[in-house]
Amino acid sequence: MCSQTNSIQKGSLFQLTLSHSFNPSVSIMSYIDSFTQSEDYRREELIRIIEHSVEKLTLQELEALYYDMSTKNYINDSLGEI
Repeated sequence: MCSQTNSIQKGSLFQLTLSHSFNPSVSIMSYIDSFTQSEDYRREELIRIIEHSVEKLTLQELEALYYDMSTKNYINDSLGEI
């Protein structure tokens, strides 16, 4: 069993199942929660980086960015004025 565990990637769902006394529902939820938390953290980190970068743009660069994002439907003008 040790050789099988060593060949399985660390953090895999199978390894989590083994570590939680074969309770699959706890293991799966732990795995999903850790993935969601790291995904949420990365999303917030990217937002902070983008906000910091956007604050440094000139008016012309902001207008170009706005145009690019609106033509790709990343910005919806129907939501109202900021």
